[in-house]
Amino acid sequence: MINHDFNAEVAPFFDLAEGRRLAVCGLAELPAYLDGRVSHIISLIDPRLEFNRIACDGHLILRMHDIDEDLPGHSAPTAADAGAILSFVAGMAEQEAGFSLVVHCHAGVSRSSATALAAMLALDERLDPETALADLALHRPQIWPNALLTGHFDRALGLDGSLIDAVARYRRDAFTREFGGWD
Repeated sequence: MINHDFNAEVAPFFDLAEGRRLAVCGLAELPAYLDGRVSHIISLIDPRLEFNRIACDGHLILRMHDIDEDLPGHSAPTAADAGAILSFVAGMAEQEAGFSLVVHCHAGVSRSSATALAAMLALDERLDPETALADLALHRPQIWPNALLTGHFDRALGLDGSLIDAVARYRRDAFTREFGGWD
């Protein structure tokens, strides 16, 4: 069952490899991570929300709506956003052997989970999208990766649709478990 309790206890960091740790959270959970354990933060924020830079080794702030398609009057996730995120992750990995990355959006469900998946895949070439998605879902059961952002990451990472397909299957299976199917 999908966990819709966004105020649940803050999840611990998810260990990747080589001293690299990842956490996915929502805006309300973010302060719990700001105790000196975080080296880098990726903030995926609604365009009109006031939000200030956080003191850490690196903080990337991108403004976009959580939408799965381009809609007039909205700021959809773009290929440029995906590129900026992947550049940030690559730079972080080059500069530091070990790091603690927190990726957050408003609820810690959609934009942040798509971004965390891309970071996992970019940091470990041996990891496939299905395994990354399963690992992330164990850490953050309520994930529902943003489909538009996932598509941008799939193309930027040269995954030939495998990330898009894995997320589509995950979303279909999660929906079926929760609601009994698409019908």
